[in-house]
Amino acid sequence: IVRRWSGIPASLAGWGNSAAQLRRAGRGDEVDFVIGHLDDVSCSLVFQGREVRAEAAPVAAGRGPGGWTR
Repeated sequence: IVRRWSGIPASLAGWGNSAAQLRRAGRGDEVDFVIGHLDDVSCSLVFQGREVRAEAAPVAAGRGPGGWTR
């Protein structure tokens, strides 16, 4: 998944099928909130088994996990 979406602007997530479904359900404000807060996270997180852990390298300013830019 990371390889597939690497280099794609994260804001395009608002145009995806899941976002469209949320908007149809009257939950577009949730989509807008998430898209508007992408830069709030200072590191990437990995879910392994039953735990979430931070990656060793912090996310560079303006970049997210997988290398996307905003």
